[in-house]
Order: sequence, then structure tokens, then C-alpha cells
Amino acid sequence: GRMKRAADRIVMRAQLYVPEDTTALRESIRIEKTYENHGRLSIEVVAGNASAVMESGKVVNLDQYAWIIHERYSEMNPGEGTKAKMAANPNVHIGEGFMTRAYEEEEEKLQGALVETITNIIKGSMT
Repeated sequence: GRMKRAADRIVMRAQLYVPEDTTALRESIRIEKTYENHGRLSIEVVAGNASAVMESGKVVNLDQYAWIIHERYSEMNPGEGTKAKMAANPNVHIGEGFMTRAYEEEEEKLQGALVETITNIIKGSMT
């Protein structure tokens, strides 16, 4: 429903905002669904996986690389792929904080949807 559509929009934005010298990090941004206590659905947008990539001459897994790029990209020089992506999207901030920024842009809509859902539940229980 609504939460899945919001998660899809977060994935789309994060994939746009992420630096991209190879497609590995962009392609690792995805939705993971799990079922928690009492069958409650949990939807998370995540980046990374256990595959190996090179970063500053060292082998790290894509989870570690995602964190490095998310938190420290402003200290790095964009590669050719990222420069091309920046040129193709001149009004878009491509770089550090790609996941946080994508989530924050959706957060206000999510809060509104949550309030509406709770209100509907309360109204439903009163009838």
C-alpha cells in the first residue's frame, strides 16, 4: 500500500542521489521486507551487501563502502561516472547523505499518512 509506494520513492531518490562510478552501490539500494512480532510487516530501504569492492586500494564489502560514501563522500573526488551523473542532473545533489536525504524528503508525507491511518483506525473502532 502506501508505505510500499513511499519506500519505492525513497529507493528512486537514493539511487539518483548516490555517487555512481560503477553501478554496484546504486543497484544495491533496495527494499527489504520482514515480518516481526504478530506478523507485523516491516519495510526498510537499505544500501549495500556482502560483495567485495575496492576503496582506496583496500578490499571492503559493499556495506562498508555504502557507509563510507554516505558519510564521507564530501572528502573524496568524484570519479568519471559520478561527474557524468552530476552533469546530467545539474540541479540534484549527488553525494554524501544520499539515503538520509531521500528519506527526509518522504518523511513528511509518511507522517501525514500515519496520522490519517491512525485516525481511520480510531474512527473504525468507535463504530
